Amino acid sequence: MAELAARQWRLENAGVPRSAPATAGASARPTRRPAARHGDPPTPLHCALGRVPPVRLKRVAQPDEQRGWRERVGRYHYPGYRTAYGAALRYRIEASGPQPGVLGCLPFSSRIKARDTWIGWDETHRQQHLPRRINNSRFLILPRVRIPHLASHVLALSLRTVAEDRERR
Repeated sequence: MAELAARQWRLENAGVPRSAPATAGASARPTRRPAARHGDPPTPLHCALGRVPPVRLKRVAQPDEQRGWRERVGRYHYPGYRTAYGAALRYRIEASGPQPGVLGCLPFSSRIKARDTWIGWDETHRQQHLPRRINNSRFLILPRVRIPHLASHVLALSLRTVAEDRERR
């Protein structure tokens, strides 16, 4: 606890503002997740990354796929599922066999003064660079999956996949 307080003190002295407290309004409550229609795959996935068939990201577009995505995030991701604002891109992490996880991206927030100052953006830079930025809002490797280096592999894959999908939108 003392370490957390010391870290907060260092951030405040560096000029990083404290996060605003959560409000009690409707936007602060998680959206209810749908009932588990898909269920969990029956077998755990434990192996080396080299033994997994090629991993890819499949864009979640169909309503049934979206329900499965929301259900997994609602059940296993620590903040749970919340309705996304903006043009969300959702993906299933796929390898042949059980689905190891999900990924979700949102557009960067348009104006956050502390972030823009820290990055060094003035208004011109912000307008120039903001359309090419995204926010990784959800990244989940399911608890039954134990594949060393899978998370790094998926994040590297997401750099290419998300950028291509965002350009197509």
